[in-house]
Amino acid sequence: MEQNIHEFLEDHPTGVGWPEIMEQFGSVSDVTEAFMSEIQDEELVHVFQKKHREVFIAGVVCFLLCLFLFHFVQDFKIWRDEDAFMTEETLYVYEGTECPDKWQEQIFPGEK
Repeated sequence: MEQNIHEFLEDHPTGVGWPEIMEQFGSVSDVTEAFMSEIQDEELVHVFQKKHREVFIAGVVCFLLCLFLFHFVQDFKIWRDEDAFMTEETLYVYEGTECPDKWQEQIFPGEK
């Protein structure tokens, strides 16, 4: 059937529309039925199994990716809450110690 369609299109390279194709080969359901009858059952089953296998593998990959992402986020939260260090700098200024003018107002408000 597929070969017949290719030969018809080669014989009529221009000006072929759906009405001409349907006139030559019949309705869409007739063409589909003829095509499906030519396919071996094992071949059809193989195509469906391959498609299902691809969908299953894609689902497993997505699940594992989500699991990894969830685990990464949880580990990051634990690290941030428990292990992340916050550093703080303390400056001790004693009386009589000279400090830069830009810090003077912060250390001794109201004094100059």
